Amino acid sequence: MPRIRAENIQAHKEQTRSDLLASAAAQFARYGYHDTALADIAADVGVGRTTVYEYFADKEAVLVTLVEETMPPVVDSIVDSISPDLPARAQLEKLVRGHLEFIADDANVAVLIMREAPKLSADAQARIRNSHGRLEQAILATCKKGARADEFGDISPTQAAELVNTVVMWGARLLLRRDRPKAALDGVVETVLEFLFNGLSVTR
Repeated sequence: MPRIRAENIQAHKEQTRSDLLASAAAQFARYGYHDTALADIAADVGVGRTTVYEYFADKEAVLVTLVEETMPPVVDSIVDSISPDLPARAQLEKLVRGHLEFIADDANVAVLIMREAPKLSADAQARIRNSHGRLEQAILATCKKGARADEFGDISPTQAAELVNTVVMWGARLLLRRDRPKAALDGVVETVLEFLFNGLSVTR
């Protein structure tokens, strides 16, 4: 009989699942996604490898679940911290900075998202994108607000939001190439915002 890790079976299952995710997050961060095996996670938690399959179909499912449980609260904290009374440009600046601040913390799951997402299945990528969908929605809403207030140029809000997301992802990749992402944060944020608001124009 396997050892029950809590006061009842249901609590035991919830605790085991939580422990598996916590171990996976720690090992992915320390050793990398590809160099961490399900057997390593199971051994760290003190369960058999086959037990992991009672909770997750495979290692990809572990990573996606980590993202789904980690990202929404972070996105909520970024979006909810921004006053709706601010002008669109100020709101967009805060959305960009909040997103890049999260990426710059190289101890969190954001790094795994950026590095591993392109290699994952289409379904996994869709689930990951959905996990931070509120941030994309907030960017789109801000672009619409800026268009109504004539704060932004003559571009559709939908296209503007897509461009913003693309440039922010470029900024995120730039951060991940730095030895010290946190130290590079302010410079990368400044570059991203400069490009978004001034583009390649030259004042003559």
